[in-house]
Amino acid sequence: MKHIIFIYLLSCLTLFGCSSLLGFNKFTSDKIVIGMTKVELIKQCGQPYAKEMIKGPQGQSLERLIYSDCYHDSSNSLVTITYAFTFKDELLVSQEVIDKERNDGSIK
Repeated sequence: MKHIIFIYLLSCLTLFGCSSLLGFNKFTSDKIVIGMTKVELIKQCGQPYAKEMIKGPQGQSLERLIYSDCYHDSSNSLVTITYAFTFKDELLVSQEVIDKERNDGSIK
């Protein structure tokens, strides 16, 4: 009985560990809007795992918040996507995928 409960709990953790498995991707473009504030993005997506300052094309300082999400593809491989959200004067000016990696280490 303990093994069944353990397997059930492990299955739940695996299923809910990657929100995209259930179609709940918090980084979809209908939820992220250019012009939203940094506070709004953090409220919706949580704290980023990394932050950085970069220089824009005209030399202005821009802040980037880095997030990661994962899902299982059609071959049941775990795919991790890394997103960068760039802010100028606390407003979102761009969203981009900066990395996509399969669990086998290959990059697409």
